[in-house]
Amino acid sequence: MRETLSDTPVLLAVGPRRSEKTTLARAAGGDDRTYLTLDDQTTLEAARTDPVAFIRELDRATIDEVQPVPGLLLAIKRMVDDDMGIKELGGSRRKPPGTRT
Repeated sequence: MRETLSDTPVLLAVGPRRSEKTTLARAAGGDDRTYLTLDDQTTLEAARTDPVAFIRELDRATIDEVQPVPGLLLAIKRMVDDDMGIKELGGSRRKPPGTRT
């Protein structure tokens, strides 16, 4: 994960709940990244209110539990297009009904 983040602007870690994504992201992020989780109500509201401003205020960051704010992914895409920095993301995803593993 660290090697990927050295030259890739965004890394999205997706997997089932309780599969250690947060643990991995925090370990790979190290001390040089701000860690934010959208499980925190204040952080969640800031991301929902203005996703673009939320992203612009960050430099190197790990943003965990991104799934409640779909507009955040578009803001991050814009950030990458504008070359504004490097972000790392995480979140759980439920399988769509009727799908198999």
